Amino acid sequence: MSAEDDNDEGLSDNQPQKSDWKIKVNGIELTLANSIPYTTIEQYVKSHPEMTAQEVINVWEPFKKCSARKWVVANKDEIENMNPRYANYSYKINCSDGTSLWVNKDGWMHHPIVEGRRDTISEFINAVKEADLGIIITEESI
Repeated sequence: MSAEDDNDEGLSDNQPQKSDWKIKVNGIELTLANSIPYTTIEQYVKSHPEMTAQEVINVWEPFKKCSARKWVVANKDEIENMNPRYANYSYKINCSDGTSLWVNKDGWMHHPIVEGRRDTISEFINAVKEADLGIIITEESI
């Protein structure tokens, strides 16, 4: 990870953010903002069992632009060489090829109350919808 990844501006300080929005990923209702990316990618893995972990990582690599931490998915080598603060706050997904990938759980915010912070979840949701990956994400105000 680069020096910019140590910049805490706009991050959630590892506190999962609850939302006043009901968000569903392929019908699974989620209550924490940081669960949206890993649930989305987990659903993608389940619908593409023929793909290796690295192939899945390659699909999701462009989505790093949505993350305040500049990463969304990592392979074993990347996670092992990452600052433990970030590596330990990730979600492991096992793929059918016997390898795993890790999804970033840090820095995801949805409609942040502090001015100037990015709505990284809305960025992610919009990017997933535009990519047309077969994942359906819906949100509604509650």
